[in-house]
Amino acid sequence: AVRYIALRALYFDHNSDTAVVASSFPKPVASSKPDIDALFKFGYFQYGLLLAKAWANSYKVDTGSSRPGGNDLFFDSLQHLLETYLLPAALQTADDNPRPTLDQVHAGLDCTETGISASQVVAGRSCRSADVQKQVLSAATMSLVRKLTLMYTSGETPIALDVASIFVEQGQALPAWLEQLLTGAAVGSPNGLFVFAEACMVVASTLSALDKDGKSRDERAASRLPEKGDIDYVPYNSIDLLWNLIEVVSNKGVLAESQKKKVLEARDQMEK
Repeated sequence: AVRYIALRALYFDHNSDTAVVASSFPKPVASSKPDIDALFKFGYFQYGLLLAKAWANSYKVDTGSSRPGGNDLFFDSLQHLLETYLLPAALQTADDNPRPTLDQVHAGLDCTETGISASQVVAGRSCRSADVQKQVLSAATMSLVRKLTLMYTSGETPIALDVASIFVEQGQALPAWLEQLLTGAAVGSPNGLFVFAEACMVVASTLSALDKDGKSRDERAASRLPEKGDIDYVPYNSIDLLWNLIEVVSNKGVLAESQKKKVLEARDQMEK
């Protein structure tokens, strides 16, 4: 049902290729990856995320895991949405594109469960009226980035670190809400200390010689299947970013000594 509703919205979009969309209707949920990207591309963010969730759940039912190749299907889709579509629009680094529209971003804001509502989006002042619409769209899109980041960031899925990496790559200063989240100062959001420490433990566990049950990888080699997520790999750039952000936070003086010690110990464990 979710797949049909999502594809129906795309089918009736006058900018989409209706023949391609029509050919997708009879396909199973397992073939949803290109449809999810198309939904994101045309601004149907809420439908794309719903379909991504259904895709991940279906894969887990069929295989026992939602992590083929070690990557979670839903969070890979969310990361793709943020990096490819939302952040370029929010930072105004994307080429001129008619999508997303302001109404579509507002729909995305209204369909997420926490944080800012669409009516609270405020853009900065502009002395040129021609810039107002672009600034409003940028501000609304950044609000959606914020909501999704706050909603899904955890130690196991450190979306905030991925978002921070985009700002760093673009040479942009981190917005106050993201810096507060990463340093543990954000009110009503996941604690930054928890995110850093948990992220380090996830990396250490992934790369460790022992699994969560205390058994060596060699002991369980016959039962470890790549299609079930049994891949011991963490991207080097993610490890470097985590290490560097912890260094920044620990030097800012925003953590109590006990908190700072805990984070640095977690990072040391990750390096072993």
